[in-house]
Amino acid sequence: MSKRDWIIFGMAFILGIGAEISFFHGEIGLSFPVFITLFYLGFFWIFRDHPFANLKLGLLFTVSIWVLSASYLFYSNPFFYAFNLLVIPGLMFLQMIIITSPASWPWDRLPYLQAAFTRMADSVKNIIHLFSSVVDLMLKGLDQKKRNIFKKILLGVLIASPIVVVVLFLLMMADPAFSRLVIRLPEWFFSFVRLEMTIRMVIVIIFSLGFYGEFQALHKKWEPNPGSGGKGILHLDGIMIITVLTLLNMIYGLFVLVQFHYFFSGQLYGDYTYAQYARRGFFELIMVTLINWSVLLAVLNFGRKIGPGLKRAIQVMLTLMIVFSGVMLASAYLRLHMYEEAYGYTLDRILAHAFMIFLGVIFLYTLIRVWIEHLSLMRFYMIFSILFYTALNVVNVNGLIVEKNLERYEETGKIDIDYFNQLSYSGLMGLMDLYELNPQLTELKKILADRKEMMIHDSRSWQSFNLERKKAYERLKGMELD
Repeated sequence: MSKRDWIIFGMAFILGIGAEISFFHGEIGLSFPVFITLFYLGFFWIFRDHPFANLKLGLLFTVSIWVLSASYLFYSNPFFYAFNLLVIPGLMFLQMIIITSPASWPWDRLPYLQAAFTRMADSVKNIIHLFSSVVDLMLKGLDQKKRNIFKKILLGVLIASPIVVVVLFLLMMADPAFSRLVIRLPEWFFSFVRLEMTIRMVIVIIFSLGFYGEFQALHKKWEPNPGSGGKGILHLDGIMIITVLTLLNMIYGLFVLVQFHYFFSGQLYGDYTYAQYARRGFFELIMVTLINWSVLLAVLNFGRKIGPGLKRAIQVMLTLMIVFSGVMLASAYLRLHMYEEAYGYTLDRILAHAFMIFLGVIFLYTLIRVWIEHLSLMRFYMIFSILFYTALNVVNVNGLIVEKNLERYEETGKIDIDYFNQLSYSGLMGLMDLYELNPQLTELKKILADRKEMMIHDSRSWQSFNLERKKAYERLKGMELD
């Protein structure tokens, strides 16, 4: 290994320690934006001499990643808390690929994106190479033949590990005495070694190796093979396209025509309940997404070598399909709104509304793309998805749910106190608002007293610091609930 390789490993090890401290010492809060700061300092230091490309898009990624990580400090939505643990690393991974790839690379074309991800397979090779170098360093006094034997033994241990785990499990199931012996072995081992320290070191090593392999793969000079750029893989015949679109539009047109009189009337049809009515509307949304969007993308990507007259007819058919899809989306949106007015607002329902708005914008841009062919669908889809998801985190969905349900309570006198209690600190703030409006609610008073007792005895490390929790605690501490 060269000096540069060891420097990269040193930085990866520092980031591994930072990841362990940030994410494995209680609930994540302030520690996430702190780690993001540390990560980018390390990343840009390692790649300080590397020519970056797609800087505007890279800046968009950076801002979105910062905002999403800051949501752990400002808000306390359990859904986004869990989901962003996948989204943020995914955005960071995609950003690093895009900005370290050649400037000539058209990142908004799917074949290139697929090719870029394959380079990350080099991460595993880099980790194996590091492992080999460390073993060589440890066995410096031995000849090459003995080193190779030792490496093969270690590799065999790694390969055998999952098999050993399965075999041990089966044998433990077969013989209770053997099972007791195996269970006692870790107790014996950790009587000499601190369990917590060992686990934390394993976590640091895993993260360090992952960062090292990734940085080395990104640092490697790489030029994608443009090839055909995805063109020519599949051609859809124009007559076949117009036939499929005509049949689908006839069905959608009839469907919309028959049901249009109750789509936007706000009235239930037949003997349906509100729940059935809303579910049917959402099912239509799913069908629109899976069928119409798939057909649109297939035609726009693979419908080539079509004459001018037939091409214009296809554009008209695609436009009709998008219009019908818009009507169904609007119908599903109104149905869900009626359901919320009847049963209240929840996270699932608000996110469903957001998803419908997202699809509406996607379909609108796709309509523009039908008539302006040089526009890139993937470029818009990616950028808009990042912006939309980031905005969804900034909005504070739980706070919106509390606000809408309190408005509904003032109008109808109906509210689900137990659901409020599940909305983390935003829900707790809403419960305090509700108690100030109706202090005679004994059930609510008991819930707040229990939460107050829990928060008084809840000591957390700096990693878990959260502004919304602090605000709720300060307010709850000042309430008289005895």
